[in-house]
Amino acid sequence: KKNNYFGAIALGIYGLFWAAVAMHWAIAQGWLGTVDVKADPRQLAFACFGYTFFSLFIMVAAFEVNKVFAAILVLINVLLPSLGLSILGVNVGLFSGLAAWSELCISLLGFYGAGAIFLNNYFGRVLLPLGAPCGFIRKGAK
Repeated sequence: KKNNYFGAIALGIYGLFWAAVAMHWAIAQGWLGTVDVKADPRQLAFACFGYTFFSLFIMVAAFEVNKVFAAILVLINVLLPSLGLSILGVNVGLFSGLAAWSELCISLLGFYGAGAIFLNNYFGRVLLPLGAPCGFIRKGAK
């Protein structure tokens, strides 16, 4: 969609994050050669915390898009700190499980949202509702 800043920023930023996570895991598995003993795999945790800070801002905007996007962003704000804390070794059983379940729910809601947008646009009416914006913050006039 033209001028969709929310979609462009959110998809671009999170796409870069997951590409970096995939690269981190590939390096950790030795796919690109041996890893120096001085390398600290816990650095990824701090990337998770940084993205959590960014995600809080995106979540505010998501509440004014629709309820499915809002739920996805709430879950992302559960996922990222949980993933970071589990990487740091903090209560790994709790936080890795919390990260896994939130990621599963994010994926399911994402597939639902993509399907809803496709079907609703294709048929020109609402078949799968996304939920109205929450109305916490009104947009200003352009």
